Amino acid sequence: MKRPGGILTALLFATNLIAQQAPVNISTTSLKKDFSIFRAALTEAHPGLYTYHDSSYWTKRFKETAEQLTHPLTELAFYRLLAPLVADIKCGHTKWHRNGHPEDLYAFYQTGLFPLKLYFRDAKAYVVGEYRKTNIPQGAEIIGINKNDMATVAARLKTNIPADGVVESARRQMLGEQFAGYYASFIGPSSSFTINYRLKNGAVKTTVVPSVDVAAIRNHNTPATDDTLSVSFPAKGVALMRIPVFMPQEGGPEWELFLATAFHRIRQANAESLILDLRNNEGGMDQWGARLFAWFTDKPFRYYNRLTVVSDRDFSFRQYASLPEQYDQLKAFIKKKGNEYIFTLHPNLDIQQPQQDPFKGKLYVLINGRSFSVTSEFAAIARDQHRAVFVGEESGGTIEGNNSGGFVIVKLPNTGLTLGIPLLRYHMSLNEKYPLGRGIVPDHIVTSQPADIIKGKDAVLEKTLSLIRDQGK
Repeated sequence: MKRPGGILTALLFATNLIAQQAPVNISTTSLKKDFSIFRAALTEAHPGLYTYHDSSYWTKRFKETAEQLTHPLTELAFYRLLAPLVADIKCGHTKWHRNGHPEDLYAFYQTGLFPLKLYFRDAKAYVVGEYRKTNIPQGAEIIGINKNDMATVAARLKTNIPADGVVESARRQMLGEQFAGYYASFIGPSSSFTINYRLKNGAVKTTVVPSVDVAAIRNHNTPATDDTLSVSFPAKGVALMRIPVFMPQEGGPEWELFLATAFHRIRQANAESLILDLRNNEGGMDQWGARLFAWFTDKPFRYYNRLTVVSDRDFSFRQYASLPEQYDQLKAFIKKKGNEYIFTLHPNLDIQQPQQDPFKGKLYVLINGRSFSVTSEFAAIARDQHRAVFVGEESGGTIEGNNSGGFVIVKLPNTGLTLGIPLLRYHMSLNEKYPLGRGIVPDHIVTSQPADIIKGKDAVLEKTLSLIRDQGK
């Protein structure tokens, strides 16, 4: 991953700013104190800090960052300075945000936002929607914004995106879905944008497009309300189960009842193939993943190998932190084993029992870069047990496990910025060896074309149905 080029990197990109920060009023001394708390919190609490980088790497990175704290900064400048450090942990569960605005990329700027919805494919950005009327056709490739080429812009923004391991599909998908927010937060807002784009016939054009506000973006991106736990039958002998999230949904069915009812319907339909759609499922409740896999096996199985924490000591930064309920009581379940501190209280650590009368037919699992957390845990076990055929793009969560569970929320006293740190490292119970930092790589990689996104064509599902048809020949 590219090293940050310092505070000036972001400022050099910012052109035609329309919303300046208030005069600098956070002293160097205060910034250094906040950074000291930030560093202590990560080193004392984050269970995955050294998963992808060793201690010498982090010592150097922290030193390089501290050396840039030579003059007062605004909250935004300090946020930008530390964001690449958070992203470099390579943990999608670690959060860095304005106080009271978790995962809100519009917390600093609500106006002056980029007006186009983008889709990234093969390191290129394509227009798949617009938040206001422009003369740029859908499907056009964006090759430059405000005199900066698109490849440079995308590379700059990706250094600020927290995602698991080295999974490119996750960073690419998040950048496309939240491009306007990332651009405003880390490059800057603009009253208008000079956009260079390439048409399908190869012609290159330039136009100036006014910006939009956050309301226009959120109105356009309102999620579908009908995406809930469901079962359908797209072809004879084929069932399609959609699980958008592993947690209760308002108005949705109860989990165990849904599973029992769904598999009863699948048996009644004599479905020999089941397509399990886990795309954009960012996780939820740990136990749901293990319970789902129990419906696809007739043997007892291990799910988690172990859960680890940094240590059983108290935190030096505790006065600035909010901890999970009953945190001190739960520390009684931390046991030292060798060089690790093991957290022993979790139902998924037990041997998991198969469901009576499980589904034994052909299982196809659809995944993408937003298949994360619990979803990737389920997929990891299904992959390791050779129980499913995977179709789509690499999962957003890494196959070896993730950092999640309870969180410590640290509010820095001077800037007010907030750091959310997961306290548990989840190690999956895997029989085979896999590349560290990679997600579940599909057996059939299907990346949608820009035209598919524009037309609402589901290339991944179509490919899966084709595989099932071919299997029956």
